[in-house]
Amino acid sequence: MKEKSRDHIGWIDLAKGICILLVVFHHSIQSVYLLPDMPLSGITATAAKLYELLSIKLVPIRMPLFFMISGFLVYRGVTRYQWDQVGFKRIQTIWYVYLLWSIIQWLAIGLIVYSSGAAVPGHSAMLSAFATNITDFTVLTLTGSSSLWYLYALPAYFIICKLLSSKPWLALSFFLICYGLSSYYQLQFPTSSIVKNGIYYAIGVFFCPVLFPLINHISHKAFLFIAGLLGIKIGLGLLEVDIHLINTLLFVSIMVFFINWLQDVVDIPIMRWIGKNTLAIYIIHYVLLKMLAFIIVPWLIAQGFFAQQAFVTVWYLTAPVLAVAFMTGGSLLIWHCTNVGVGRYLYASPRHLMAPLRAAWQSR
Repeated sequence: MKEKSRDHIGWIDLAKGICILLVVFHHSIQSVYLLPDMPLSGITATAAKLYELLSIKLVPIRMPLFFMISGFLVYRGVTRYQWDQVGFKRIQTIWYVYLLWSIIQWLAIGLIVYSSGAAVPGHSAMLSAFATNITDFTVLTLTGSSSLWYLYALPAYFIICKLLSSKPWLALSFFLICYGLSSYYQLQFPTSSIVKNGIYYAIGVFFCPVLFPLINHISHKAFLFIAGLLGIKIGLGLLEVDIHLINTLLFVSIMVFFINWLQDVVDIPIMRWIGKNTLAIYIIHYVLLKMLAFIIVPWLIAQGFFAQQAFVTVWYLTAPVLAVAFMTGGSLLIWHCTNVGVGRYLYASPRHLMAPLRAAWQSR
């Protein structure tokens, strides 16, 4: 039974590992891959289109699945435990990391931009890491306009779900309305992502007792669930109605069952390990991303590497994969080297780290 339980937790770690790598992959496509403005043809054009297509089509595997899994993991915290038992872990410590790393990113990226003399792209200017003064930085950080918006949103979702835990349909309705408003008003990133992803978190929380057994024990019920979603999609399609939320839920459901099956068939320890350390990758990789975008790639261009056809071909075939490896490996290396002594406070609040020590002392 222990081995079976460990496998079931394993699929969650595997899913988180896949999600964070897709986040890093998406950022590499956005910020690094297409920086050299060059005419493409043949295999390079095909590779570029394929990478861009993957980045777009795998959107549901990134944040929606991430938030649904986050909802699964806090089900008991929302529905069973008191505020004083979960409030610090689920709210205070996450916002602590969000605020601390917002400051670190602001300083680090400010140094990168200053030293490189690079012009900040328009879509990045509204993120706190690119603020030009402390007032703008404070306002943008407190409103969630940050590359770390996931950490900003998590505690907010938790608070809303816990406040409405006795009325789950009210919570789901609230997040569903937010989702609709985000699409209707076409909110800008990252505000749009904060507003619309709450529904996936709430589904993970309140449908956990139903969905978790279906995922952990794949049976005819799991296929009936997917068939039901598929039937809804087909029915809406016949009416010429396309609802993005239904499409995303269908895609996420299929991928969750696939990931669980994959974990049973082929264990991938490195992916599960990455899944257990998503926080370090999420908060650190963005600095490495901007190092690539503002320093390394411009240097390669200035040195004439992109004047060589062989290098151009290798770049468009392998750059996203190499960028993901660089940012993921670099983030984990930095985390490994700094997550000792006082450095542990970079990844968890002092009170959170002291809690196990206090518990051990009190049990003496």
